[in-house]
Amino acid sequence: MRSFPFFLIFFFFIWLSGSAQTTSEPVTGISVDSAQNILSCPTDSGQVFIRSIQFEGNKITQEKILRAELNLKEGDRVNAADLRQRLAENQLQLYNLQLFHWVRYIALCDNGELNLIFSVQERWYIWPVPIFSLADRNFNAWLQHNDWRRIDYGLHLDVKNFRGLNETLRANVQHGYNRKLEVFYRKPNVGRSKMGATLAVSLYRSHALDYTIEDNRLLTLHQNNDFAVQRVYVSPGLLYRADVQRQTALTFTYNWQRLSNAAFSLNPAYFLGRQKRQFAELNLVHTRNFRNTFSYPLSGSYFQVAFAQRLYSNNSGNASTSLRAKYSRYVPLAAKWFYSFGLEGKSMLSQRLAFADNQVLGYGTVLVRGYQLYVVNGEQFGLFKQGLSRNILPQREIVLSFLKSPKFNRIPLSMYLNGFTDAGYAHDKYYSAENSFANRLLLSAGIGLHLVTYYDKVVTLEYTLTNTGQAGFFVNTGIPF
Repeated sequence: MRSFPFFLIFFFFIWLSGSAQTTSEPVTGISVDSAQNILSCPTDSGQVFIRSIQFEGNKITQEKILRAELNLKEGDRVNAADLRQRLAENQLQLYNLQLFHWVRYIALCDNGELNLIFSVQERWYIWPVPIFSLADRNFNAWLQHNDWRRIDYGLHLDVKNFRGLNETLRANVQHGYNRKLEVFYRKPNVGRSKMGATLAVSLYRSHALDYTIEDNRLLTLHQNNDFAVQRVYVSPGLLYRADVQRQTALTFTYNWQRLSNAAFSLNPAYFLGRQKRQFAELNLVHTRNFRNTFSYPLSGSYFQVAFAQRLYSNNSGNASTSLRAKYSRYVPLAAKWFYSFGLEGKSMLSQRLAFADNQVLGYGTVLVRGYQLYVVNGEQFGLFKQGLSRNILPQREIVLSFLKSPKFNRIPLSMYLNGFTDAGYAHDKYYSAENSFANRLLLSAGIGLHLVTYYDKVVTLEYTLTNTGQAGFFVNTGIPF
């Protein structure tokens, strides 16, 4: 493949009849106090003076974090005709911090002067979660193995809005096949500046290693008395955060990795003929997230571009450069109908890539739907996804009356019926013998049900048909793109 084939596949799809029960709550979780009609605020100059901005409900979140997200401040004069849009934009900015169940505002007008009150319902921020997870790439792959030894267990601690400053603190203590000791910290703003910082430290050891592929399926080495692979990394970083929608991150990572004797003998190319390697990597990532909500977007766009440069020490590998880009667009159509599409691609330049670095489709969420049981390796890939959705259950709340805390006793739920097509292409010039899905176009189409619920969780249930004639039912979490 000399260049990426970017494709646009338009498809027929579904006609749904019937109607769903309506609700006064919008799908975003945002709501506005309708008792105040801000368009009726009288003013001779055509401008409204912002006299005060107050916040209610932020018992943990510090007020300076909220004020930093607003593009309004006391003393501003706003065109009366633009006021409703400006308030809605600021309301969305606060909601997309993903710190609150809902954000509301009340605008009180007095002779052309506005007193603005933002009211929020804070989420629960401290989550000590027991780890009981699958050591496979995804649930569908684990079902094929049906091996209960491939289980991880331990404790995952996730603290959001740490100290009320929108900081994130995360720690993992994990045992089992994949053993981890990890700490991650993110501070979006240092003082009043737009600069922030990140730090990640990880020690990983596993008794299992997916050391190669055969017919695009991973082959796994299990070692009871040795660790098939060990990895250590330390990654400090800087973050420039213009606002919740525009961010740039620069990270420097030191990595140390080692294979067991058995893993090295099974696939010497895993680390390109070396049993251990050390490298430093510089990553620069810029994100522009203009989706209406970050959890399940229905309008807006998302763009991210990432550059990485890797250098090895002690001649333990070949230097590499990679560029990755992703773009998604979300378009509301007629009532209850929504269209979305996403493009993603990556290219890596190196004298020769190690097998461990030659992984693209089928790892994590980067996949052509319907091929979840397979992986496709390569140094370049292109991926296109599109979907047409109809809202069949507008957002409503399930009230759990036996729980008293408002942070837990109301569970939001909405549903969308979705039809989709995917297309992907991976180019592999190094390891194509057992990688038959590389260097060819992979296509799929299907129908799915998307459930959007508690704490931004999305579950997708999808039936998919591929261009290789395979069909299957798959369960995934997160938005498709």
